[in-house]
Amino acid sequence: MTEYIKATDMNSKITSRQFISLCVLFMITSVQVINVYPNSKINIWFAAISGAIGSIPVLLMFARLSGLYPDDNIFGITEKVTGKLFGKIFCFLYTMYAIYIGAVIIRYLTEFIQVASMNETPQWILLIFFGTLCGYIIFKGPHILAKLSTLILPIVLAIFIFIILCSFGFYDYSNLRPGSDESIASFSDAALSIASFSFGEVLFTINFLKKTDCSQRKKYSLFLISLILGTAFIVIQLLSNQLILGTNISSILYFPNYEAVSIINVGDFITHIEVISIISFLLCVLVKESVCIFSISEGTASLTGLKKRNSILLFSTAAVITGGYFAFGSTMDMFKFHSINKYIVLIFQVIIPFVIYSVAEIKNIISRSRNTINEQKTLER
Repeated sequence: MTEYIKATDMNSKITSRQFISLCVLFMITSVQVINVYPNSKINIWFAAISGAIGSIPVLLMFARLSGLYPDDNIFGITEKVTGKLFGKIFCFLYTMYAIYIGAVIIRYLTEFIQVASMNETPQWILLIFFGTLCGYIIFKGPHILAKLSTLILPIVLAIFIFIILCSFGFYDYSNLRPGSDESIASFSDAALSIASFSFGEVLFTINFLKKTDCSQRKKYSLFLISLILGTAFIVIQLLSNQLILGTNISSILYFPNYEAVSIINVGDFITHIEVISIISFLLCVLVKESVCIFSISEGTASLTGLKKRNSILLFSTAAVITGGYFAFGSTMDMFKFHSINKYIVLIFQVIIPFVIYSVAEIKNIISRSRNTINEQKTLER
């Protein structure tokens, strides 16, 4: 296990800027293409703001866990907090959860590409290509992925700004509604869906946070800055989609952002802008999928104690490719799973982390109390 950790560390640290770039790209991936809350006529952009606000305590909890155990990833933290037996159980669950997220996101990408442009291309070819590419990025080292994120984020933001500027002439401001007719249940459900797809999954970025030289307070700020930037991107994009498509149309589309962008034509000079929107989504998926593969690798290493890094990476890459192939039978099935996903999210992004965090804080308080008592005894002597 020690050799595996040394191999993945590459004696390189991740800077604050690199971590924020990675975290933001991780957050904004799914919402760029996927209809994160289908069959709803609510103001989804406003639900995104609510989801982000509700995610603040969860992200601060993640940062605190990393601060209590700065040298450990999420798998090492669970084992130290809950003991060897329960630690292995939680490690197995989170390794499977990382496979689940990795399989879903890569299937989203290949399904979108197949539906939008490459209809005749077999799904398995796209899965193998993109899965292998992400596996290779992690093979070069997690610090390489972090550096790559700082190059990708400006490109994604430039594409985003360009599309928004081109969209102004296509906005119908009558599509903005006050939202007074929205039920609390549907609004909360939408906020939870966006929070789960965009913010809660950053739990796995703890595996990169441990590679920074940040103080506890700085770790809080890294997550909060990432949340602010990611939320701004998501809210503006969802609002733009609604202004172009309206709530009634965008709620029933599989890929509303793609449909909205495909409408934009600036004379005969700027057309087919949806092509560059695909590039933006693809770049973000490369980052998020690579984070998942790295997390699977670390979880597998913690579970098995294997030291062969290349073999573990091969298994992790094969796991997301295979999982992606069998994840959904069709595009329609891909969106039906949203109703199930929110329950999985509550367990892995909120309930289990809160239990682990609570035990970790109790242990920390007990440890500090013991140290204080020992210091007092030493002074009395």
